[in-house]
Amino acid sequence: MSPQELFNKLVTLSDGDSLPPKGVKDLVNFLELTTHEKIAQLENPLRELGLLGYIEIDRSSVTGEPVTIRFKKTIWDFSRRLEPEPVYQPPANQRRFAIFIDYKNLEDGIRNPGNRFQNFSWLLDPILKQGNIIFGFVFVPEHRTTRPAVVQLSNLHNFKIIVCPRQFEGHLSKDKDTVDAVMIDLGRDIIEHTDCTDLVVVGGDGDFTRLTNFAIWRRKKVQVFSTPEALSQDFRKLESEHLEVHIIES
Repeated sequence: MSPQELFNKLVTLSDGDSLPPKGVKDLVNFLELTTHEKIAQLENPLRELGLLGYIEIDRSSVTGEPVTIRFKKTIWDFSRRLEPEPVYQPPANQRRFAIFIDYKNLEDGIRNPGNRFQNFSWLLDPILKQGNIIFGFVFVPEHRTTRPAVVQLSNLHNFKIIVCPRQFEGHLSKDKDTVDAVMIDLGRDIIEHTDCTDLVVVGGDGDFTRLTNFAIWRRKKVQVFSTPEALSQDFRKLESEHLEVHIIES
């Protein structure tokens, strides 16, 4: 959806000078239902509308998602265009990578690992040829922390192991870990408060598209590594000159 199409849609949905309309509490859910697009696909046109001076967006301090949209204009100005911002391209040896590995996603997705969990050069060497790895994190559910591959990433490659406990609802343990939420929270902090130039996500879960969009919005380059089966449709729909998706043969 183009910025103009989204703007015209938002104007028709509002009942004043802001969104969501009265009686609606969840702006993200409201936008997804009314535009038939996921919020990940709406982030770029929303950002452009803000840069062009059509809207102001208040975001959640916890999730970073839009909470309120205020209109600064209600009529589209055909004479205005958003010129792309120049992107700083540091020399290859100055690129600084932050790598986030969703270990469960990677292990579950590779059916024929060979020696890929004994030697991670297939993943790390191409990145090291482009620059330096300044942050490396491997996110592991608590019941997989003793995997030899996890220990190797820590001992040989200096990755920090982030143990993610399982979720609980009431008195019942869900068979679901908190990897995605922990990765996204830490990823936003790294993007916002460090001098990394590139984000690498190993894992194709659709929840990571929000982190990817945030990184692109902050002018970072993003590389995603995933097996075909694990790559979410949300990632397949993302289009940006700053995003590269690499398929890992399973």
